[in-house]
Order: sequence, then C-alpha cells, then structure tokens
Amino acid sequence: APVNELERVISSRGAEFRQPGLRLEREGFDALAAVRVLGTPAELTFVFDNLLGNALRAVRGEDEAMIRVAAARSGGSATVTIEDTGKGIASSEHKHVFARGVSEKGGGHGLPRSREILERRGGSIALVRSAPGEGAAFEVKLKVVLDDV
Repeated sequence: APVNELERVISSRGAEFRQPGLRLEREGFDALAAVRVLGTPAELTFVFDNLLGNALRAVRGEDEAMIRVAAARSGGSATVTIEDTGKGIASSEHKHVFARGVSEKGGGHGLPRSREILERRGGSIALVRSAPGEGAAFEVKLKVVLDDV
C-alpha cells in the first residue's frame, strides 16, 4: 500500500518534520491502506521522499509552515497530493520543473526521475498549483492493481 511508503518516509525524516513552526497534516490515508499499486516499495519511496524533501526545503526557516499529505482513491487510481506553504515556484518555471538539471539547489534529478518511474508504471506526477510565496502542490497518480480485503 502506498501509505506504507509515505509513513516510512515521514518517519525517516522525523527530525525535519519537527522543525519549529511546521505543521504536518495527513488526510485520507485510510482510503489507501488496503490498496496495492503498480510500483515497487523502493520506487514509491524514492518518489515520496523526493516530494517531501522538496516540500521540507521549501518551508525551511519559516515561522509558520504547513505540509499536507492527502491520499484519495478514485476508480482505478490512487492519488497522493503533497502540498506546502513554502516559497513556491514562479509560473515561468512551471514548465521546467520536470526537466533534468533544473533546480535552485543544484540537483534537479529527483522530479524527472520520479516522472520516469511513475509513467513506466502507468502513473503520473503533476505540479497542480504553485506561486511565489504561496507554496506548491504536486499530485501523484498511481495505478491500482489490487484491493486487499
């Protein structure tokens, strides 16, 4: 279940999530608790760690910040949305966020690699909202293969 990988990443980055003024919100994790999706645990962990790491960097040093991780199920898809109230991304940069080597911190390989992993598994990743000073929201869609009962 993708929530297992989400919980693992949140747990492994525990100290970062405890920075003063940061609130972590989880929503809808129960909706995906018994769902299996296309993608290995290592692949899902990479994608979620990249997105949560980016969100944590975006809010670092803010007096009041929020990172929200929301999970939902719709038909044959599981959706995980990760949003933050960080510095945001200028609209002129939106089309470049998934290009290799494009990064404020000098990396620029996490989002393109995440997109490759997800698309190979029938999923997708999209920047759904971002503006300077207003944070960012990314949406990951995963293909559901099984509901455990």
